[in-house]
Amino acid sequence: MKIPTVPGASSPGSKPPPGPDPARFSRAQWHLRANAPMLFWLIALVVVVAAHRFLPVATWLMVHLLLLGAIGNAIMVWSSHFAQALLRGPDHGRVYLAWRLAGLNAGVVATVVGMVTNIWVLVLIGSILVGAAFALHGVSFAVRAGRALPSRFGATVNYYIAASWLLPVGAALGAVLAAGYGGEVRQRLLVAHAVVNVLGFVGLTVLGTLATLLPTMLRTRVAEGAESAVRHGWIPLVGGVVVAGAGAGLGWMWLVAAGLVVYVGGIIHAALPVTRAILSKPPTDFAPLSAAASLLWLTGAVAVLAVMAGRGPSWETLYQQVQSVVPALAVGFASQVLLGALSYLLPVVLGGGPAVFKARAAVFNSAAGARLALLNLGLAVALLPVPSWVKVTTSTLVLVALVWFLVLVFRGLRAGRAPAGAPPAPATGERPGKRLMMSAVAGVAGVVLAVALGIVADPAAAGIGAAGSSEAAPGAGSAEPESTATGQTTRVKMSMKDMRFTPHTVHVPAGDRLVIDVLNEDDRVHDLVTANGAESGRVAPGATREVDVGVVTADTDGWCSLAGHRQMGMVFTIIADGA
Repeated sequence: MKIPTVPGASSPGSKPPPGPDPARFSRAQWHLRANAPMLFWLIALVVVVAAHRFLPVATWLMVHLLLLGAIGNAIMVWSSHFAQALLRGPDHGRVYLAWRLAGLNAGVVATVVGMVTNIWVLVLIGSILVGAAFALHGVSFAVRAGRALPSRFGATVNYYIAASWLLPVGAALGAVLAAGYGGEVRQRLLVAHAVVNVLGFVGLTVLGTLATLLPTMLRTRVAEGAESAVRHGWIPLVGGVVVAGAGAGLGWMWLVAAGLVVYVGGIIHAALPVTRAILSKPPTDFAPLSAAASLLWLTGAVAVLAVMAGRGPSWETLYQQVQSVVPALAVGFASQVLLGALSYLLPVVLGGGPAVFKARAAVFNSAAGARLALLNLGLAVALLPVPSWVKVTTSTLVLVALVWFLVLVFRGLRAGRAPAGAPPAPATGERPGKRLMMSAVAGVAGVVLAVALGIVADPAAAGIGAAGSSEAAPGAGSAEPESTATGQTTRVKMSMKDMRFTPHTVHVPAGDRLVIDVLNEDDRVHDLVTANGAESGRVAPGATREVDVGVVTADTDGWCSLAGHRQMGMVFTIIADGA
């Protein structure tokens, strides 16, 4: 299969658009400039992850810097790239694409600043700019497709058009969410927002592209049935997004479940030819392995959401489930397909001749097994109900895998500056499969070590050293015999925000049973535990929990058990009046 070419060359006799000459940059120069914003947002993401405990709306920032900033820029640049290669018509799109990229990034900046400063007007302006940029992006595809000659995989552009026109809907939903709605309305809006943006905008683009890109990564032929899958596969995917989004808007959870089931069917239909290509030539390089792993994360996450929506206990439960699945979709699916695609595409488009291409490709493929293990196994462990410090150590490994890729990008650029005639790197003599396996073993060992460090940091949370202790600590407020209980219940409302419990002191008559209704008003997950063993479990942003502390006969301490939260002052005290 021919490697896609880069848009931007004018055809003879065609009239260029106003503005700078589209051909004044070389292919490599154009892609360095076009992809710079995407790399900027990835670097900003790393900074926010490292400092998230000290930032407002940190969880929102991490998700949107990745999906809206980095992924949004990558989709705008590379969908244009592939559309031009597939449609093969005359193109002056570089100038117009540059303006759309400017509008997109101005919108992302306005949205981020508006959320951090809590200025809703800025969020609204940012949403309008982002939506308009992609609405025009979709129009450009529709116009180009209408003028193009028939192409075997030209139907891929239908995925790009649908994805581009879904994003303005998702951006509008995001602006409404930022307006501060609460309760069930907020929960339903978030479900619709996630479905339209992640499954519609990102999912459609990725699934349409991988049908031809992944076989190209494997250097094998497109599998039988791929053309039909591309031509018809976008219909169940778009239908699933529309049905699920409408179900959330109408408040019909069964309709959300039905839409997600249809979407899973669309994934399977689109992925069957890709699976055949993988089976015909098992991958040993980072790029195709990362792309294939991203499809597994997408399928698994959507299937989990479909099951949860089918059970339909409440919108709050589905809201929490969506938030728990967002890391799988954002990191396991979206970021991983981005890393895989760029690891293959950047050496191709930056040019420099066969020797430089091989040098760059080797850089992006270095330590492939270790990086895949750190990201995928580290993320899988972090998503399990493990102690907080284990989540911290394993999620740190996921961040390491992302930073590692950024380092390789700059190393790959330097590889293109090697002096002419420089000798190639000596061959190791190892087979690619063996080298991949050895690297993967090192990555798995790193994850095991991270889990062990997390347990050592907080052994009690892992149940080590606590099982044999049958006596409560002094002042634990444990339940006393019935003769000391008053038979009364004191109910207290408490909120969690900005690393604080409010109120931070709770008074209860000695002998009363204490029940705390805790509300998480923060943008990140918290929990509530007390010294006598009462606990809320993890409380998602906007959710509430009822915590039965039991009969209180002595002063008792409480805190948030997530790693670092207690140390940052997230504690409270229960005072037993009259004890």
